[in-house]
Amino acid sequence: ILLPISEKYEKTIPRDILITAKLSGDIEDVKQIVIEELEMEEGFPLLPYVFFDKGKGDLSNSSQLMGDYTLSDNKFEEQELPWNTLKIHNQLLNIIGSRMTDNSGARINVIGTNNNTGVEKQNIALSESRANSVKEYLVNNWGIDASRISTDSRNLPAIPGNSDMPDGIVENQRAEIESDDYEILKPVYLKDIVKVSNPPIVNIMPEVSSSDEESEVDYNLTIKQDNNILRLVNSSDIGVSGYDWNVLEDPQPLLDKPVEVVLNAKDQFGNEAIDTKTTEVEQLTIKKKRFELKDDNRIEKFALIVFDYDKSTLSNRHKKVLDDIKSRIEPNSIITIEGYTDRTGSAEYNKNLAKRRAEEVNKYIGTKNNNITLKAIGEDKLLYNNNIPQGRNYSRTVL
Repeated sequence: ILLPISEKYEKTIPRDILITAKLSGDIEDVKQIVIEELEMEEGFPLLPYVFFDKGKGDLSNSSQLMGDYTLSDNKFEEQELPWNTLKIHNQLLNIIGSRMTDNSGARINVIGTNNNTGVEKQNIALSESRANSVKEYLVNNWGIDASRISTDSRNLPAIPGNSDMPDGIVENQRAEIESDDYEILKPVYLKDIVKVSNPPIVNIMPEVSSSDEESEVDYNLTIKQDNNILRLVNSSDIGVSGYDWNVLEDPQPLLDKPVEVVLNAKDQFGNEAIDTKTTEVEQLTIKKKRFELKDDNRIEKFALIVFDYDKSTLSNRHKKVLDDIKSRIEPNSIITIEGYTDRTGSAEYNKNLAKRRAEEVNKYIGTKNNNITLKAIGEDKLLYNNNIPQGRNYSRTVL
């Protein structure tokens, strides 16, 4: 049986859809990214105070975090300390123990004090226990001969904090460490190689569109150097202001070769568009700069002086530190001296105190260098946590 079948064929010509992709933003104007290595050295002052809880004299009740270091570990390395002032202070007794080990003739004196109020009033026994706890740690954990550590005790410190304020009262609950040997209480100097990028951040703005309103365009950004993908960013991770590429965030460009930024756009029909921008990269390593005799900049940052409460005078220990800084100043050095305070007192008074501190440092340095800037910051910028005594003490400084 033959059945007739009728078929109808319809020829459909696909619509022409035009996808456009364009890269804009900073990437259009950045012709070269320069990544430079700089030698960085920073000096951190040693605040020779161990602060204790009210009425307590044991190190376990102090702000000193000793960690689990013991003499048998033999692992303490000053150069491996973190670049953080307060964390360095946590290791104060280990720093002193290490330095006394290296300087066998050095001696220290530990003075225990109290706040001379409430349970601590006239409590010399408490002051003694604070001094002895410091001595015992150095003897037991570092093997320092006890004869090299003398102790003393008193009520208020010789230069006390403000006993009329809670902050000052807490600061007087301490043990102070003195030494005639500069090597024991000198600042901690840390060195490293740091990288800077010019520009540090490159804004990339992808612009995509379609000639068909039904077209759903998706896109992504690829940043690569020598076929090594540095970034792969989907459209969902790109905001209205585009994508900010932090050049030194890993993975970062490591070669003297161009970086290629590629915008890939595609819709559900398979239509595609691509835009590419290329920028050169120059790596100015320390070795390369010295070989090519280019400017080899060095950054040195020092917060080497901690002033006594409400003081701007320089002690002999301060002057030894400043002598070291003076020796580093070259005729073409650019110097900035910034004075700081803690939160105690009025903002106006602290601004003036910070100015006096900066001026005292500048006067002692006595350089004829014209590239010097003095700034009185005061308490406008609190450098460290002022809710803790060591933070307030370290804020009384000059950078």
